[in-house]
Amino acid sequence: MRVMQDVIMDHNLLREFHEELNAAPGSPEHFWVEDDLSDVDETSDVEDPEKTAKDALKAYKQEMTDKETFFQMAVVETAQRATEYSQVHLDMERARMEPEDLRGQLLRTK
Repeated sequence: MRVMQDVIMDHNLLREFHEELNAAPGSPEHFWVEDDLSDVDETSDVEDPEKTAKDALKAYKQEMTDKETFFQMAVVETAQRATEYSQVHLDMERARMEPEDLRGQLLRTK
């Protein structure tokens, strides 16, 4: 209602507004709204739903950004560990092959 009151007052439509109110079926005769509408406006006892939705969306976007960042960090860490484990596996394979290589060299020299 506040928006409509502002439009009515800003465009000097109060007289037209009253004429439409009185012409409406079932309206009391000679219904008149005060020129000063500031005291008619009631304060809301609930939070603005648009602000609540915007805050919830902002929190959701921040949460998703944090989760995406965490996921990217986890992927990089997993790739690093896989590379390290691959190198350890390669080193162990080389260490396992050393005795076989040494044995093969000894057998060839005889």
